Amino acid sequence: MDRRMVKIISVCLLTVVIVLAVSAVSFGAPAGRGASIYQQFCAVCHGSDGSGGSSGKNIQGDSYTKVWDTTRQGDGGMPSFDASVISDAELDDMANYVNVNLTQTDNTAPVISSISPSGTTLNTHSATITVYYSDDIRGIDESAVVVSLDGSALGGCDVSWDKATCNVTQLGNGSHNISVTVPDTVGNSSSDTASFSVDWSSDSTGPTVSSITPSGTIADSSPTIVIDYSDSGSGVDTGSVAVTLDGSAVSGCVVTETSATCEVYGLADGSHTIAVSVDDNNGNSTVDSGSFTYDFSSDATPPTISSITPSGDYHSKSASLEAYYSDSDTGIDSASVVVYLDGSVTSSCSADSVSVSCPVAGLAEGSHTINVYVDDNNGNTASGSASFTVDTACETSFTDINGNTVSLFSDPAYTSPVCQSDNLGAGTVYYMQVEHPDMDLNTEGTDRNRMRLSDLADINATFGNGAAEVTFSQVAGAPPYL
Repeated sequence: MDRRMVKIISVCLLTVVIVLAVSAVSFGAPAGRGASIYQQFCAVCHGSDGSGGSSGKNIQGDSYTKVWDTTRQGDGGMPSFDASVISDAELDDMANYVNVNLTQTDNTAPVISSISPSGTTLNTHSATITVYYSDDIRGIDESAVVVSLDGSALGGCDVSWDKATCNVTQLGNGSHNISVTVPDTVGNSSSDTASFSVDWSSDSTGPTVSSITPSGTIADSSPTIVIDYSDSGSGVDTGSVAVTLDGSAVSGCVVTETSATCEVYGLADGSHTIAVSVDDNNGNSTVDSGSFTYDFSSDATPPTISSITPSGDYHSKSASLEAYYSDSDTGIDSASVVVYLDGSVTSSCSADSVSVSCPVAGLAEGSHTINVYVDDNNGNTASGSASFTVDTACETSFTDINGNTVSLFSDPAYTSPVCQSDNLGAGTVYYMQVEHPDMDLNTEGTDRNRMRLSDLADINATFGNGAAEVTFSQVAGAPPYL
């Protein structure tokens, strides 16, 4: 073979290698995962078919490299997606999908390759239904996959681009039918069915109780009893579950196929016994018990003070000093609650197991400090503080364009005026008072000079000599306007 022929063959081989390399990029894996990633991250902007949407351009047929680079680097208003969001393998599939699959006409329905269980008899009340499918052109519409059992669609299934998995329990003896509908992203759809049987009539083993809590020594006089159980045969008969504490039935328990949860209150110091009885659906019964000790003196955790008000700027010389607190162990000693205002005990307080309220009047202008102290029933003390500033010098009324005096309040009782300089909260209801007693602004016949801003949408308010459109706004450094 002469040197020219060797050179020609070498060029041919090189050409074949290059073509194969390009093919590997342009014609990668079938739609599969690439379609799933595209629908999850791209379809909302570029459309389900890549032809463009309200905020994304047409990308049908964009090159593999362009899709990859744009996804990683972003483009104009499009954000970038790094490998922590879309992995390299996922992006490889998606770039191939955009470059190849989105340009193809798809009149072919997905293929459902298997449904399980099928043609078998299970000796348990539970099963995992698994459906495998594929679509080589435009990919599966995961949001529209439906798996039904005995005519009812199943919820809670885990659906992906290549399979759907559904866990079912409490299956009765006899035959059961599975039906599946799998569409692709352009409306082609496939359906298939399978059946299986259940026979747990030979189940002779009762449920298993895996845990009973609380146990050991606790400091909470009102604990939550939790009992976990299971049955791999005929399943738990939830109607059979019975829980007792120290021989007395506990009511109000929340019972499921796997657990019972019961709230109990006001335990006495000392040892306590929890007992549970639970049957399976074939009549096999299990009885189990556990014990714990409630030790009042073991509580070393102080109460929690969740809020103290008022705080920040305050525009009145009267206030209600309030605090909210809790204690999940021995509970709050309401007689221990003490509230200080600027270092002096406030004597007008009313306290209970969750809160304290102290009305005060004649507050001086300027800064004030609230200190709250509260004990639990084992003597543990919690403390908290808040500060607020009284400023009543602000303007709380203004005159509208027709000469009426208008004030704005933040409460329906019209006791907390809003200063002209305050920032109004978006979505907040404010209450307006107009000094014009002859006008029935709220059309209710009472409180004739008061209305809410929302009332403006319901009436045609009249000011001065004629009807006017009423609007509300606030300009920085200026009062609200009508």
